[in-house]
Amino acid sequence: MVDTDVNTKIKRSNPVDDILKFDRLDYDEFQLLEYNSELHIFIAKTNIEEDKQVRINEILFTLGVNHEPVRTVREDYLETQIRSVLSKVNTWESLKIIMFPAAFEFCKREILEK
Repeated sequence: MVDTDVNTKIKRSNPVDDILKFDRLDYDEFQLLEYNSELHIFIAKTNIEEDKQVRINEILFTLGVNHEPVRTVREDYLETQIRSVLSKVNTWESLKIIMFPAAFEFCKREILEK
């Protein structure tokens, strides 16, 4: 989800806020994040406490999660995978998602809810 060089440089120069650490036992991206599938960006979930929203949005910005190059690659990858399901070349279950699993799951859930 994050560029390795950016992640390494940021961690050296900034304290790490563990609110978005996916290896935490209580971590659940669906409780903390929203994903805009039209813009292909993550934001803090708008129904959580404002201080958490600020922390999360700062981390997303600092780590470059929504920066243009990352967003473009994410958009291209997800649209290709989703198109393969919608055109019945694949099924949701048969896809092997190797990049952007959280964004993929947000998009999948959005499509299946329609």
